[in-house]
Amino acid sequence: MLYGYLKDNYSQVKDVFSYLASFSRKPYINFNEFVEFCKWVNIFDQNVTIGTIKEFFIKANEETE
Repeated sequence: MLYGYLKDNYSQVKDVFSYLASFSRKPYINFNEFVEFCKWVNIFDQNVTIGTIKEFFIKANEETE
């Protein structure tokens, strides 16, 4: 489901991410910007909540040993 959404809307998702990342010195967005990104690309539903997104964001940014 998520893969299909991203595949169908890749251009819009990329543009929104690039826009949000442009406010930073690095090509990076913080959690609040990531939540805004998710809202802009309309990714939330009954299965994908802010809690779900927070878990993904934390896991993606953990340092590996």
